[in-house]
Amino acid sequence: MSYMRAAWVADHFQYLADIGIIALGCAAGTLLWRRASSSGRWLVAGTATVLIGGYSMCTFARAADYESEYTLWTDTVLKNPDAWQAQGRLGAALLARETSVRPRSISRKAYD
Repeated sequence: MSYMRAAWVADHFQYLADIGIIALGCAAGTLLWRRASSSGRWLVAGTATVLIGGYSMCTFARAADYESEYTLWTDTVLKNPDAWQAQGRLGAALLARETSVRPRSISRKAYD
């Protein structure tokens, strides 16, 4: 599934902007590393480790929402119950799982 086909919105271009922010952070870290004394380098390295570790844990936790079509669309509907496209795709995912009545009610809500 391509996220660009699901909805053509500006949010999808945030990753392009992230490149500049990450490059700026790396350049600042390199500058701090070069200017720091040997004891100051421990502080720079520790800060970088905490930041990278924290972001890694957030990424790992968020990745669970992308486990399957069902978990992705369930998370989307929970966060935005009025999203008609997410309602329809959740209904399709539930039908694919061969569950009972709920897919019809969800799909019906998507078209209301």
